[in-house]
Amino acid sequence: AAPELPAPDFPFQNDFIKGYEIFINDGRPESYLNNRPIWTTIALEGQNEEAVVDLSIPTQFVRQIRFKSLTTADFEIAEFQVFAEGFVPQATYLSNVFDFGEPALLGHLRWLQETIGDSVLSDIQIRTRTGVDPEPVEFTRVGIQSIGLTEVSRTVGGVSNLEEIRVKVPWKRPQDVEDDELRTLVETELEDDLLSGEEALLAWTQLPLKLRAQLEISQAEYGKLKEQGPIRDDLTNWSPWSPPYSAAGIVEAQALGTPGSGTPVLSPSPRRYFQFMVEFASRGFDAASGLGALGFELSTPALADTLIGEVFPRHADVGAATVFTYAVLTKIGQTTVGFDQLEIETPLKVESIGMVEVHGPNGEIESADFSARSLDDLPVEAGNGFAVLAVSDHGLLLQLPPVNENNALVKVEFATAVLRFGTVFSARAFNTEVGAVGQNILAGNAADLGRETLVDPDLARIGAPVSTNLTVEVAISDDLLTNVRAEPVVFTPNGDQINDRTAIHYDITNIASPVLVEIELFDLAGRSIRSLQMEKQTSGRFAIAWDGSDDEGRLVTPGHYIYTITLNADTGADRRLGAVGVAY
Repeated sequence: AAPELPAPDFPFQNDFIKGYEIFINDGRPESYLNNRPIWTTIALEGQNEEAVVDLSIPTQFVRQIRFKSLTTADFEIAEFQVFAEGFVPQATYLSNVFDFGEPALLGHLRWLQETIGDSVLSDIQIRTRTGVDPEPVEFTRVGIQSIGLTEVSRTVGGVSNLEEIRVKVPWKRPQDVEDDELRTLVETELEDDLLSGEEALLAWTQLPLKLRAQLEISQAEYGKLKEQGPIRDDLTNWSPWSPPYSAAGIVEAQALGTPGSGTPVLSPSPRRYFQFMVEFASRGFDAASGLGALGFELSTPALADTLIGEVFPRHADVGAATVFTYAVLTKIGQTTVGFDQLEIETPLKVESIGMVEVHGPNGEIESADFSARSLDDLPVEAGNGFAVLAVSDHGLLLQLPPVNENNALVKVEFATAVLRFGTVFSARAFNTEVGAVGQNILAGNAADLGRETLVDPDLARIGAPVSTNLTVEVAISDDLLTNVRAEPVVFTPNGDQINDRTAIHYDITNIASPVLVEIELFDLAGRSIRSLQMEKQTSGRFAIAWDGSDDEGRLVTPGHYIYTITLNADTGADRRLGAVGVAY
């Protein structure tokens, strides 16, 4: 009995445990040996005289508790309570599946996030996936596939020489299929004795979606199976989980409803079904990150069933202006509406735009030539619905006549440079009458883009996906800094607004993660007069201005000065020097 509640007539009140030891284990893999927990003692009492024991231990992660009696005397325990503080190390939230009713385009994802304690010790990771059917997992059964050991040894002495391979398959057994035609399909195309497990699974993925929906094992049917296979992610009808979204998706409450805020959804669209997962992690007892509201943009109807894109050529010299052709092949369905704008991402600002063409499925061509037009004053209109609406340091936006026919082809010529191996030229199509959510262009064989001196090496059929066809390769060079120069080489910082400053230009090549870049100016005696820049940068084209002043803000004396650009990367350092003149 508890001391504050005496009950002298209550039986067994003295039958409390007279000696005990308490152990804990935190559940980490390293705290196990031969699959058994390694216990740590937190309390040892050989002569206990308390009926109610209140024990406190230092705050720590605990997964399992073990209680051991140290005496042979009988005892009874009324209750055993454990109270904890802080936050669990890991937790996961899985959303319901969102059904949009029809394939929808997904725009930006954003959420509200709050941190308690040290923000370094906790984080949230959000992932998404999209699908074409309502079930993101597949239920499998244990099937038996037989494969011949060799073509010439199928039978030995009249006995079939086959090896049984037990594989896990997501389709029903033939005897469970009511429709005669579907049952025959399973028997002949999926359960054939001469098919290997891999061949049968490949044949399954190539069946039309409607057929797979009729043949796949439902959750109710799975529960009745005697030989159940694993429940696994359906990677046939659903995309894999996306990489974790960056902190760019965190917004303030007032921006939650702002179109375009947050970060683009990484999972493919248009898709009808959508799901997200939130993983919480804490590496401190008093540190946690919490998720508030989460929002995402969607738009229906989709612009096309699929938009296949290709850039050519897919090899270029580092930092050299190259004329590229970007092609987009449209696969328009009955419920899609087409597009009238195309946005192409480029590694650097385009230097020029040439021919823009829309090829109809019957051979008709609409076109506009921007090669003689300046891109300094935008928009640039060419009539017939063609216009250059925007040109930025990392892309261009074109207005097109409506592209709403199946197998229509859009071709765009532009000149720009590539500074990093494996640069991807992503693109999105928009329909100005539908909304601001664009449809991503998928890499594939859009057309034969070969020229007189360049051959398009594509072997895939037109319209087939080819994952590398939006990627441009450049030679990997030891020179991380290229195209270094000062313009103008001589300048006159006398305040007349004419030739008052110079700019130090340089390209950084093949650098994916930010590295420290330092620019410093010296006089001819080697004395440092100005630290012009010290910041982290990645591959790109840069121009840093100098107004002729030193670190104290005073104009330097006329003469020649040396500038140095130093880049420090994990793979090594690169340093470039040049001269610039100051005159009055």
